[in-house]
Amino acid sequence: MYGIWGFILSLFLLLIFLDFRLSYINDSNSPDRKRQLSIFMLRVFAYAFIFVAFPMNLLIFDKGSSAEMLSFSDKMILSSFILVMLNAGSLIPYLSQRNIAQFFKLKDVLIYNIGMIVCMLVLLYLGVSQYVAPAIAGLLSSFGFLKKMLDAWNHIDEYFDIKGKRIYEMF
Repeated sequence: MYGIWGFILSLFLLLIFLDFRLSYINDSNSPDRKRQLSIFMLRVFAYAFIFVAFPMNLLIFDKGSSAEMLSFSDKMILSSFILVMLNAGSLIPYLSQRNIAQFFKLKDVLIYNIGMIVCMLVLLYLGVSQYVAPAIAGLLSSFGFLKKMLDAWNHIDEYFDIKGKRIYEMF
C-alpha cells in the first residue's frame, strides 16, 4: 500500500517539476514546441496514473480480499470510482494543457462530467446495476462531447505541428 502512495507522491513531484520546467520554457521569446509537447504528454501519463492508481488503491486495500461480498454501499463506491475514471478521460487533457495553450474548454468538460453524473443517477434510479450504470452513462454523455474532443485533438496536432508524423518525428 505504501508503494502505491509513494508512486502517487512521486507523480505529484514530477508534475511540480514539469511546471517549473514549463515556466522556464515559456519565459523565452519563442517557446520550443517539442519540449512543450513532451511536457504535455508526460502530464497526460502522470494524471492518468494518478486517476487510476488512487481509486484502485482505496478499493483494493480497503477491502483486504476480493473474495469478500460487497455491500450496497461498497457497490456505490465502486460505481463512483468507475465514473471518476470515465470522467478522467475528459479531465486529464484539460489539466495537462495548463500554461501551454487552450485546447479544451472548461465549460465543455463540466457539461460532459455533469451530464454523465445526471445520466448515471437516472439509470441507478431506474434500477440499472451499479456496475453497468456508469458505463452506460459514459457512453451516452460522450456522444456530444466526442466531436469537441476530436476538434481539440486536431487543434493539438496543428499547434505542435505533429499531424501525420510518427512518434519519433514528434519529439
